[in-house]
Amino acid sequence: MTEALRKLETVTADPETVEGYVRRIAERARAIRNHVGQIDGVGIVTPGATDFENNRMVTLGQVPNVKKWIEEDIQQVWRLVPVVTKALDLPQTGGVVRNDMDGVLTGVAAILARVKPDFLARTKGNFRFDWMGTGHGHQFAVQGQPFPGPTEGGHLFVDFGEPGAKIFDTEARTRIPNLVAIARENGFPAEGDELKPIGDAAANPQHPHHPAAIKAFEEFARYYAQNLALGYLITQATG
Repeated sequence: MTEALRKLETVTADPETVEGYVRRIAERARAIRNHVGQIDGVGIVTPGATDFENNRMVTLGQVPNVKKWIEEDIQQVWRLVPVVTKALDLPQTGGVVRNDMDGVLTGVAAILARVKPDFLARTKGNFRFDWMGTGHGHQFAVQGQPFPGPTEGGHLFVDFGEPGAKIFDTEARTRIPNLVAIARENGFPAEGDELKPIGDAAANPQHPHHPAAIKAFEEFARYYAQNLALGYLITQATG
């Protein structure tokens, strides 16, 4: 069955319209249903924040930047749940939207139950999982389930308690493009958002742009540590 699912074709247009994107996801879901048989419900996870009450995504993380979508396009993605559930012959209530880290954490908890049952027993299923992708995100598990919230822990909006202080989005400082931008500001001739050239320069003291690469990683590490610290403080405060 797994091999059959791997062979399902998924054609991604570039650039891809929102209508094409929604249709492609729905067709993929229908193809999977045809292989596995009846599907009782579907979970749709996306980067960004979700609106629980209306069961739709509010933002889409980096997806709009990658696909060059505008606000009107994002609003059209709200159709994803009704279109996908219809493709699966389910009522709209059969589809649930959550942040992508909720999906990752659900999978991690299922794997832990098989390979580290002692960890789940010791923590009672209460733990934090960190993920490094285009940015640093994390999510909390409570009794083995994702902590219910509109977005992942990586997007911590903080004003540090100072009146009039600028709101600070911690994940915005721990994205790969941010690291590349820091390196570029320090004189590294970065093209695009590719990380490998900066990593190679940081690993080679003889590289002419070694100092700029080191500076970028040092600042990135500082913000990453800040994310960890803020998450720890929130965990302590909320129990």
